[in-house]
Amino acid sequence: MSEENYRERSETQQKRYSETTEGKVCLSCSHVNDADAIFCEECGTGFDSIEKPCPVCGEMNSGVYCAFCGSNTEGVMCGVCNTVQYTDFCSNCGAPVSGMAREMERPHENPSELQVMSQQEADAIIQEINGSLTPDVQKEYEKKRQRLILLKERDFFDAREQRIEDYKTSGTQKVKLISVEEMVQIKKSVERLRGFVTSESERVDEVVKVREEAARREEEEHQRLERERREREIYDNRIAGIWISTDTRWIETMKLTLSGNSLTGNSHWKAFDGGGRECVYTVSGKWDGNNFQFRSIKIRNISGESGHFSFCGSVNASGTVLNGYFVDNSKDAKQQIFVKQ
Repeated sequence: MSEENYRERSETQQKRYSETTEGKVCLSCSHVNDADAIFCEECGTGFDSIEKPCPVCGEMNSGVYCAFCGSNTEGVMCGVCNTVQYTDFCSNCGAPVSGMAREMERPHENPSELQVMSQQEADAIIQEINGSLTPDVQKEYEKKRQRLILLKERDFFDAREQRIEDYKTSGTQKVKLISVEEMVQIKKSVERLRGFVTSESERVDEVVKVREEAARREEEEHQRLERERREREIYDNRIAGIWISTDTRWIETMKLTLSGNSLTGNSHWKAFDGGGRECVYTVSGKWDGNNFQFRSIKIRNISGESGHFSFCGSVNASGTVLNGYFVDNSKDAKQQIFVKQ
């Protein structure tokens, strides 16, 4: 985001704030709050904060850590090569910069043998997680599942046509070819399926919109009475809840629960790759109000094979993005981003 665009957006938000008589307008998300609110009820931003663009992704922020990518907007000096860095690992020499990164570099004791849960326990966890999803998230999950299926079908047809072409050119085996007309019909069927998914999604969108509007009115009245007491409580406990993976290669849902600084939860993970892996985890760890660390303690491999993993990272100030590093049996640190339902 350029300096000119930043100033223009800032002036627009300031003007809207000065003109409204309904209450305080958050400069981060433009939500209208009560006149005596200390924090924005929508994103958690303090009203005495000043917005600035993130040096990594350009998103506007008012805190130290970017609400979208998790970068340290003030920068940290790398102790190895003396360059200013905004992420957990130095982009110049690869050295750990933040405390979380140094914690990941520290050797850990080998975990004890991963316990195996029963199929009944796994089914109960999946049912609990799915039952906690809102209709809107369920709709998005169905869209994602349909997209993955359609992509898998497209890859299948592309690979099949390539295999047929290889057989034709090899001269070693005769095959029955699908005629051009038959292939046209197959592709039309796939297109009709895509059209059905789109129209059905639009219909569901409309139904959900009507229901959510009625629920929103009721919820607003309830929140008006409870907002001030809950503002700080929600901020301190923002890691608890349902988290959805943003990775396009699989579907994963985590349900985390906080008691003091002890973090427990369950995760249901399913990949639409060639192996068709699916498993359910029970996890345990800790949360200090900004950073989390947890690891797997129990597993049920529904299909395919998976093993131990550990995960550490942070949650943005508004409690909407969970950003961290995932380490499995391969010992490679991989960035994972989840969004809250």
